[in-house]
Amino acid sequence: MRVQIRHGLTAAGVWEVVSWPPHPRLRGQVLGYRGCRLGMEVPRRRLELPVDVVTMFLGFGEPLRFRGAGTHVMSPATAVSPVAGPHEGAVISEHSGRLSGIEVSMTSLAAFTLFGLPVDQLANRIVDLTEPCGFSAPVVAGALAALPDWPERFALLDELLLDRLDAGPAWSPQVEHLWQRLRRSRGRLAISALAAEVGWSGRHLESRFRQQLGLPPKRLARILRLQNVLHLLTAGNRPLAQVAVDSGYYDQAHLGTDFKALTSCTPAEFRRIRAGAPVMQALLTDRLAGHVTSAPLAVH
Repeated sequence: MRVQIRHGLTAAGVWEVVSWPPHPRLRGQVLGYRGCRLGMEVPRRRLELPVDVVTMFLGFGEPLRFRGAGTHVMSPATAVSPVAGPHEGAVISEHSGRLSGIEVSMTSLAAFTLFGLPVDQLANRIVDLTEPCGFSAPVVAGALAALPDWPERFALLDELLLDRLDAGPAWSPQVEHLWQRLRRSRGRLAISALAAEVGWSGRHLESRFRQQLGLPPKRLARILRLQNVLHLLTAGNRPLAQVAVDSGYYDQAHLGTDFKALTSCTPAEFRRIRAGAPVMQALLTDRLAGHVTSAPLAVH
C-alpha cells in the first residue's frame, strides 16, 4: 500500500481522501488508514457490504448514522467514532455531507488484541468504544483532530496502535493459520477439514473463531464467498452462472438467494447501484484494497 492523496471540487462541495500505509510492524493486521475531509452540501448515504474485517472510524466532529439494510437485523446506531465488527448483512450508513476523520481497517485478530474484547461482542453491531475495554475511540479521535496535518495524525496513530497491540492479549496461532487457509480458499474449504488440521472438535473451532474472529467459521466462509462474487461482478461482465460456479455456489439460483440475503439487493440491482450518479461516482472509493465494501445510494 502506498500514500494516495485525492481531492476534488464538485457542484456539491469539496472532498479529500488520503490513503496511508500503517507502520511496517502493523501491516498484515492493520490493513490501512484512510483520512477524509468532506464538505458536501447534500447528505451522503452508502450501502456497506459484509466484509471479513473490523473498521474503526475516528471522527473529528460530525456523527454517522447506521441501520440494517433489507432483512439484516441490527440496532440502529449514531456515533462520531464508531467501531463496526464483522456483519452478516448489509448496513446503510449516512451523514450530513460534512465529515472528517480517519478510518482504520484491521483484521478481527488485531481487534481482539487492540480492544481486549472477544470479537463476538462486536459482531453485527456498531458501537462507540470507550472504557472499560481500555481503548477509547473518542479520546484517540480528539488527540488526532488536534494535530495540524495528516502525516502527524498517522504517525500518532501508528504509535498508539503499536503500544496497544504489544500490550493486549495474544490471538491464537492456530486460529490465525485456519483463518488464512479459509481466506485463501475464498470460503470454500470444508470446516470439518479445518478443525482436523489442528486436532480440534467442531465445537472448539467454533468457540475460538467466535472469540477471536467474531463469527463461526461457516458464517465467515459465507462472507468470503460473497466477496469473491462482488469482485467478479465489478471486474467485468462474466455471466452470473459462471460467477456462481467460480465462487462455490450450487448454481445461479443459490447465488441469487444468498446475495439478496447478504446485500439486500439482487446482483443486477447491485451493478446499477454501484454505477451511481456522477457526483457520487466521483467519491466512490472502496474502503479497503482488494475488497468491494460499499456502493452509493441516492438521497431523497
